[in-house]
Amino acid sequence: MATATSGAFSAILAPGLRKVWMDDQKNWPEEYTRILKVESITTAYIDELVTTGLGRLEQKPKGQPITYDSGLVGNSQRFTPTTYALDSG
Repeated sequence: MATATSGAFSAILAPGLRKVWMDDQKNWPEEYTRILKVESITTAYIDELVTTGLGRLEQKPKGQPITYDSGLVGNSQRFTPTTYALDSG
């Protein structure tokens, strides 16, 4: 991990500098939540499974047996949270 020293910020310490641009930035609004779905989890991963729906319902004639349908299980996907951070080094 890099250590912040005055040498790393020599331009900020230079005589005659009028303003540091980031001084004006109070609180930027969150923009990523407008394009990304953000969820909190308490587990090490999340599994999602794709299944098929059931067939179209049809009227059953009186006295006729019930016809049953069964869905099919498709592919699964495992999502593992990843942490991103600034590499200062």
